[in-house]
Amino acid sequence: MRLSPWHSLSRWLLLLGLISLAGLGCGGPKTASVSGKVSYKGAPLKGGSVTFLSAADKKGITTPIGEDGAYTFDKLTTGEYKVGVETETMNNVPGTTGRTYGPPPGVKTDYKPPSGGGDGKARYVPIPGKYADPEKSGLSYTAKPGPQTNDIDLKD
Repeated sequence: MRLSPWHSLSRWLLLLGLISLAGLGCGGPKTASVSGKVSYKGAPLKGGSVTFLSAADKKGITTPIGEDGAYTFDKLTTGEYKVGVETETMNNVPGTTGRTYGPPPGVKTDYKPPSGGGDGKARYVPIPGKYADPEKSGLSYTAKPGPQTNDIDLKD
């Protein structure tokens, strides 16, 4: 018995439809929106940056710390992260740090420092250097889908 070409075509279309529906449940990587405040010994930091370094692919994403200690990451891929915090960019006086923006050496990120003067020196709060490197800071975070809060309180 021979089937018509339309019968074979309808079977293929049904199969493709089922595959498409199954694919909708997968959806690709989930994202998170993470925000919080960064403080040192209970007082909010007034500048600097926070870096999340992905444990999966070692790519970093960096965001500035506001004058009230607040930071935000939008559309962060879910997963495990090592966290770094630096304030030396606020102390960016020639001859003191030699660095002009937040990510630690070797961390790949597209972060650019905020432009336009300001008085970073007045907002500078020195913190222990270990916090600047996500690999050495001892700080970590697991990003889950959706909005969430992660306050970071640094101690000595």
